[in-house]
Amino acid sequence: MFVTGPFLFQEIAPLQIDMMQTARLVPYIRSARTHSPDQAAQIAASIAEFGFTNPILISEDDVIIAGHGRLMAAQSLGLAEVPVIVLDHLSEAQRRALILADNRIAENAGWDNATLASELAALRDENFDLEMIGFDEAELEELLAGFEFGDAGALGGGGTGDEVGGSDHQPAAASSGSLAARFGIPPYWNLEVYSGDPADLSALGKDAFFEAYARIIAGDVSRLRDDRFAVGVIGDVRDAGGSFVNLPGKTVEAFEAAGARLYNDAILVTAVGSLPIRAGRQCEASRKLGRTHQNVLVFCKGDPKRATESIGQVEFGEIDEADGTGDEAPQE
Repeated sequence: MFVTGPFLFQEIAPLQIDMMQTARLVPYIRSARTHSPDQAAQIAASIAEFGFTNPILISEDDVIIAGHGRLMAAQSLGLAEVPVIVLDHLSEAQRRALILADNRIAENAGWDNATLASELAALRDENFDLEMIGFDEAELEELLAGFEFGDAGALGGGGTGDEVGGSDHQPAAASSGSLAARFGIPPYWNLEVYSGDPADLSALGKDAFFEAYARIIAGDVSRLRDDRFAVGVIGDVRDAGGSFVNLPGKTVEAFEAAGARLYNDAILVTAVGSLPIRAGRQCEASRKLGRTHQNVLVFCKGDPKRATESIGQVEFGEIDEADGTGDEAPQE
């Protein structure tokens, strides 16, 4: 046994999955969990689609600890055998407690509705039967509000709370429209406040902005196929104290946390325009310099070689080694 924090643990013994005849399994007579016929049918549909991925937990006398709904589903499917795990190390009190905890603790989890909606929209675009996942028609309609087919990169829609159908507002992630639609104008945060809506990215505080920004990027990376590139063009902005917030760096962090690694970067030089006038004034007033560039960040989700193959042939213009232009140098 060993101690960590306030808890005392037994060393975890390896668990073994066995196949057992369905008829041998005994439902726990005092099970407080109920399963409607509709829910049992959902479990059966899930088993038929994905396989029996979650073994039934039983005691050494074949009484079910966790998996009463899975047994009902197996019986409806006519399965003669099901996978089980025998938990023979529990005391009677532990067994009864686990029967309750296995169900109750799972109920204490919540949903990131922005990511949930994006995942559901992606599956819908693949013509996957969403009712098989367990959400009812009303929940799906609310979650997918604002998502057109092919626009599963959008984060948000109807559901904005911590729970499905909730009303608590989460900033920014509830905005409808795809990443490209919302970020067609770069998300300059407080450089340009586009509305007084507290859900607008430009109206958020710095920490809330980066949290929402990361959620948006995570949702869109989840929509990106494996072995593909994603390109972002982003500049930096200053906070209220005049310091840069490292928006390009935060962008890299968000993409990499979502599973897309930084593969290339470049600098895009933009038109100077009126910058000399503005830069002179702000340099005189606060010693701030002007910027005529943005960062081009190229991310890869998966294998760069396969991502390269997916692009196909790329045509490059001729670049003269003498002067760096595409024009042919005059011959002397």
